[in-house]
Parts: sequence; structure tokens; C-alpha cells
Amino acid sequence: MAKTTAAGPLSFYVAIGSVFKNFSVDIDKALLQLEGEITLPSRLQYAWPHPNLQILYAACADRTPGLASQPFYLCALKRDAIGNLTFMGEPVSLP
Repeated sequence: MAKTTAAGPLSFYVAIGSVFKNFSVDIDKALLQLEGEITLPSRLQYAWPHPNLQILYAACADRTPGLASQPFYLCALKRDAIGNLTFMGEPVSLP
């Protein structure tokens, strides 16, 4: 059984390119179990939690040096009871 906190189960998130995976953490058994994943509009660059709500903000981009034509995106992701993420509206393209 995964440990829980006041905010819900303990989750460990991993980004592989644009795929953002949620693993539950079982501290007692030293195990991670894949719970779900979401595909972002491009590669995850940075993510940070809202200080009070079950929301995770994600900045995404596929830019490479010298190529400014690829957009940056900002996504708001809602965290459910087991830590899986869903989009809260459409990702916003940033200039």
C-alpha cells in the first residue's frame, strides 16, 4: 500500500519527452508503481505545484538553440485522488 499524505497518495512524477508519468510510491517496500500518464504538447521543461490546490503547472517546449519558431506552452494540470493528471483547459501558447 502506498503511503499517503494530507494531500493524498505520495506520487513520483517522471517526464520522458512529452510524456509525463505518475508513479505511486511505496516507501516500506521501496517500490514505484505506474499509475498513469499524460501527453503534454511538447517536452516538459519545468513543473511546479500550486501552494494550496491539487494543481500542477507545467512549462513545455521543443525549442532548440537558434530555432525560435517552436512555441512554449503553459499547462495547468489537475491532480486526482491517486496523483494522475488531467488538463484544466487547453494549454496556452506563450510568445
